[in-house]
This record gives sequence, structure tokens and C-alpha cells, in this order.
Amino acid sequence: MNKTEAINALVEMGVEEFRAKKFVLDVLDYCNRSDVPEALIFIGFELLTKLKSDEDNEVDAPLKKIVQDDSSFEFGVADVDINLSPYERMFNSLKPRLNLYRRVKAL
Repeated sequence: MNKTEAINALVEMGVEEFRAKKFVLDVLDYCNRSDVPEALIFIGFELLTKLKSDEDNEVDAPLKKIVQDDSSFEFGVADVDINLSPYERMFNSLKPRLNLYRRVKAL
């Protein structure tokens, strides 16, 4: 699937066009490819849907601990790199899955 087809597939699934373009270009860059494997479209949809959901619910840091009686919450803020955007953190978490499609870059 070429770049344009991949972007259109994500947009048809309900992803915003800007986010679809960014994801596809990031995948092509990271994987050193000129085509997008179809399986990565679904991975992108999952990532972008989760990102949108987190933004809608204003989730900034992962919840690390909850105590029910006397209501105690603990956020994993120390576990999160504050220099990265939520998209970059999620994209980095996908890298082990993306490595399956990665090609060696020719010099």
C-alpha cells in the first residue's frame, strides 16, 4: 500500500487527516520503507484512537496506584519523559511492533 492509500485508509476509519499523515510518514521514516504494510494501518488506528481518547479525557500521566478507602491516587509522572509529546510516547511504545516491518537502510 503506498503512502496516499495508507493515509486515505486511516481517514476513512475516522482518523483526522493531519494525524494520519504524521503517523504514516513516521512509520515510513522509522521502518525505512516506501510502502506501508496493511497491518500497520490497524496499528496506527489503535494508536491514534487511543491518543484521541486520552486527549478527550485529559489524560496526561499514567495512573500508577489507586487506593479506594480514603481515596488515594498516585500518578506515574516520574516514569514519563516530559520532553516527549503523548504521541511520541505512544509511537515509541509501538517500536517493538514496528521492528517486525523495519528494513535495513541502504547507504
